[in-house]
Formats: sequence, structure tokens, C-alpha cells
Amino acid sequence: MEAPMGGHGSGGLPRTAEVLASESGYAALLIDSALAKRLASNEGARLAVQRRQDQNLNLKRRSNVEALLAHVSGQEAHSPCKSCHKGYGPWNGCVVVNGQTCGSCANCWFNASGSRCSFHENNLPQHMPAIGVPQVSANTSFAGTAPMAAGMAPAGPGGFGQSGADPIAQIFKDAIDRVTADVRANDAHALFHLRIETAARQLALVSAEYAAFLAQQPGHDPSQHPHDAEGSVPEAAMGEEENDA
Repeated sequence: MEAPMGGHGSGGLPRTAEVLASESGYAALLIDSALAKRLASNEGARLAVQRRQDQNLNLKRRSNVEALLAHVSGQEAHSPCKSCHKGYGPWNGCVVVNGQTCGSCANCWFNASGSRCSFHENNLPQHMPAIGVPQVSANTSFAGTAPMAAGMAPAGPGGFGQSGADPIAQIFKDAIDRVTADVRANDAHALFHLRIETAARQLALVSAEYAAFLAQQPGHDPSQHPHDAEGSVPEAAMGEEENDA
């Protein structure tokens, strides 16, 4: 069971997530990511109680520190996510911070960067009931994310109106998960590479659609557009650098 503490100490002053994390036995935390700094200043709600008291947690990793701070300051979910229900994650309880960690709970943010959590924003219909009343905090600027994602919800986990086996939808889902991990890791090189790869995939898709469009036109001669028929990127999409060379 969790150890709810409330957000105030004996003097009536609110205790932050950083303070409660320290009181839970996790001292000298390295709080250097933007998310960790936001969470650290939130009002604390509970002490963190490990499922296995003898387990040494790796709190040198940024996302793990973020998970701890989220756990001591977030809201208990109405019902645990699938992973917490199975007993995964370092702490007792399933805790969510509204608008943060891509909707995933603190335990899943620690274990797998949140991507496997059934509350993850990619699974928005499951995430929405996780907490009843939105948590009021300084992070309300992120509240605009939910309505935008809600418009995509009818597509379901398969995404984009396709079945769950749609390869294009899976590509986008994987790209989103990788971007989230790269941003959190603050790895600029990996982020740029992923952006380039995503743009290349999009160009390839548009090129293939263009080739299919041409093939349906009356009197179209595929021999006049050999590259389009192969699904390569049209010359008009190659940018201006080669033209200036």
C-alpha cells in the first residue's frame, strides 16, 4: 500500500515532490531535466514505497528520477494500468500526473519510458479515465494536448481509420515513441536522425501515391516516368540545393 502524506508538513508549509522523494529514502537526486524540475516543485502527495525493499533503483537515469517525482506528486489512478495490475514497476500503486509523461503512469515511465503503459496517450481511450479530476499545477499549458488527441481517438489503437495491422499507422506510432525517448534523453543527434528518417518515409509515401495516381490517368505511359513507377522521390521534392549546385 501507498503511504499518503498530504502536501503539508508540521509547520503547515507545503512539501514538494523533491522533499517527499528524499523522505522516501532517495536522497541527493540529480534533477536536471526540464520535466524533473517541473515535477520536483509540485506539491507532494505521498511517500514512495517500493514493492521490493531490497531493490536498488538506478536513479542516475533522468527518466527514472522523473518517474520517482511523478510517483510522489501525482494522482492515484481509479484502476491500475495493465502493467501495475501485474505487479510491474518499482513502487506500490499506479500514479499519473496529468499532462506529463505522455499520460503513462510513474511505474511505466520508470520501466519502459511509458511506451508500454495502457494509459499512454497513444492509447487515449484507455488513458482518459485514469484520473477523474485534472490535477491543477503550473503545467496547465500542456492541457491543450488532450483535445487535439481526442479528435484522433475514433481511429482506435490501429490509428488513422485503419485496422490494427496497418503498417503505416505502426510506423507513425513507433516514430512518436522514439521521438519521445530521444527528447527525454536530450540526444540532439538521434533526434535529427529520426526527423530525417520520418521525413524520408513521408516523401516515399507521397511518391508512391503520386505514382499510383499517374497510373490511373487515361493514356499514361509508365515508360515516360520510370522513377515515379518505382516509387522514388519526384524531382520537385528534392529541394533547391541540387539546382543551385
